[in-house]
Amino acid sequence: RSGGDKFHGSGFEFLRNEKLNANDFISNRNSNPPFGRESNGKAKRTPFRYNDYGFTVGGPVYLWKRIPKTYFFFSEEQRKDRRYPTLSSTVPDANMRNGVFPVDICLSANIPTGASTTDTSNCTSVLPAGTAMSSALISPVSQQYLDLIYKKLPTPTDAFSRALLYPASGKADFRQEIVRFDRNFSDKVSAYYRYERDKIPTIDVNSLFSSGSSLPGVSTSATDSPGRTHTAQVTWIAKPSLVVVGRYTYGYGAILSNTIGTMALANSPITPPLPYTKTRDFVPTVSGNGFGGLATFGDYDNFSYKNNFAGDVSWTKGVHTMKFGAVYSFYRKNENALGGANHGAFSGFLNTTITSAQQASLRAPNANAQAARCTTVLRRPLSKQRWLATSSSGLIS
Repeated sequence: RSGGDKFHGSGFEFLRNEKLNANDFISNRNSNPPFGRESNGKAKRTPFRYNDYGFTVGGPVYLWKRIPKTYFFFSEEQRKDRRYPTLSSTVPDANMRNGVFPVDICLSANIPTGASTTDTSNCTSVLPAGTAMSSALISPVSQQYLDLIYKKLPTPTDAFSRALLYPASGKADFRQEIVRFDRNFSDKVSAYYRYERDKIPTIDVNSLFSSGSSLPGVSTSATDSPGRTHTAQVTWIAKPSLVVVGRYTYGYGAILSNTIGTMALANSPITPPLPYTKTRDFVPTVSGNGFGGLATFGDYDNFSYKNNFAGDVSWTKGVHTMKFGAVYSFYRKNENALGGANHGAFSGFLNTTITSAQQASLRAPNANAQAARCTTVLRRPLSKQRWLATSSSGLIS
């Protein structure tokens, strides 16, 4: 769109708010709604703030005085989007985070060849329920996970299942500016230049692409998607039946993301020794510990740019019109490889000794009869800490 001989402009605003929304199913069914209750007893609606606004202006160009046959057009749009999704997962309670469990815990076991890996009689050392685990039995790495991540989490909202429903605060903003200048040099030659810039800064509470652990403050990522385009075009009307157009366009776009939650190395310097060079920006992931795992998408660097040269000729002959053209493009895309687990991954928590004929995670003899469930969260057996780190070259034990 281009400007004209007179100044013109417009403005707009689009608004959404939770007071205009119906409530969601999870809040209505929850006996303890994430945002509390209204004075009438109804669950409070999840906060939702959305503003989309902008303006346009166009007209003739002045530089001390009006420049003949030269026009401009400018537009800007901004969007502020604040949403509060409810994250759902399971977490250890306050006692568990301090090494006190509601059931007996098998600290060490020895399973003979041919024996059942579920035979609790092979447990050789038991931590009684309600007894604090000695700090000497907790590996330094496990203690880091407890201090830097787990102890910073809210306690469960359901004491029995240890489920956690927690409202998080996300951000999805947008800003775009477009400016265009048009110039008529003569009745036969005209040109325009157009520049567009935009950015999309977001805070993703469950990591980029919703690939996190659904734990508040753990997998949070900060992302921006900047874009730039430059377009210049010249049109030559050689004669009424022959029009020649030449155009150049440069475009750049990217998705740039990094972890800012407690999974980030900058916030939790958990660096167990790995047999390869680590390049990711977050700590080793954790899964299979009886609770919601620790995961995130991590640093993501995806950008591309393109140079595009184009031209066309329109020729009218009698009642027929023919158009010829050509395009030459130079394109580059760069995306960091995110396959594998270069960051390391803890995925097995065994309590058998190193000399045990079979390796497994065994319950204490009385654990099955006790009411609460057993957990083996982030601990080291008496004999040796076991952990698995995966890499592109294989599995390291």
